Amino acid sequence: MKLKPINVLALAMLAGFVWLSGCRDKSVKPFNPCLARKPLFADFKVEEDFGYVVPNWKYYSTDTVVTEYVRFTAKDSIATKFEWQIGSGIYTDRSFTLTFPPEFLTIHESIDITLTIHKKPDALCFPDDDSVKTLTKKIYFTDFCTGLYKGSFYGYLEEDTTKKFTITIDPCYWYNNDKVIRMDNFPQNCPDSNFIVSYYVNNIMTYRKFTFGGNGCYHPSGTGYILNDNKTLILEYTTLTCLSPTTLISPECGVLVKHKFIGVRKN
Repeated sequence: MKLKPINVLALAMLAGFVWLSGCRDKSVKPFNPCLARKPLFADFKVEEDFGYVVPNWKYYSTDTVVTEYVRFTAKDSIATKFEWQIGSGIYTDRSFTLTFPPEFLTIHESIDITLTIHKKPDALCFPDDDSVKTLTKKIYFTDFCTGLYKGSFYGYLEEDTTKKFTITIDPCYWYNNDKVIRMDNFPQNCPDSNFIVSYYVNNIMTYRKFTFGGNGCYHPSGTGYILNDNKTLILEYTTLTCLSPTTLISPECGVLVKHKFIGVRKN
């Protein structure tokens, strides 16, 4: 009987396969097709808008607005259909901006916002999900005079935490027959009347946040906002190194100095 030659290479490959099969990592879990999928949920954010682009402005979600322009955005991006009901209007975009009557601000109107979202059923990962979700929130309109930053705030500058003082803000102060934002005891170290006023037309105001500046000693200019605790005020601003532009007798006077005030509401 004639023996057939043995294929040494084939035997080696077979032995290697058997060895690898026996040493497979038992910790490797089988592929889960539902791992990266998320269930459908209905939620949206409401943001005060201005009808134009504001460079470097950081929008925030709110349920109270002081602007006529309001932006609505659904948070769920996997939905295939959006149905909004705002008053008598029906809207179908994921994000859009509406203009409301100015009277809504003065009479402190409130309206319900209802969002219904749909997506294709996912029987594999979410067999009990009906693929339709609805949420209703109420938003409130008010005016600048009731902004959260109205009041007195006791705090300090980051560059000198040992020196504490109080800043008082009136966002609805009458000055030269016009409404302005008045900030008392600000900035510090002014030799005369220690306050500034900022005209509405030159600044941006929302319920929680505002910009200011352009006059007063050292010409402070920046942004103020109230944190989510509704009592902490942050002022981030710059000042000149000289009292006023009329004293800009050297390049050093025009240098901008950064400051940050952190204060807590007193009243």
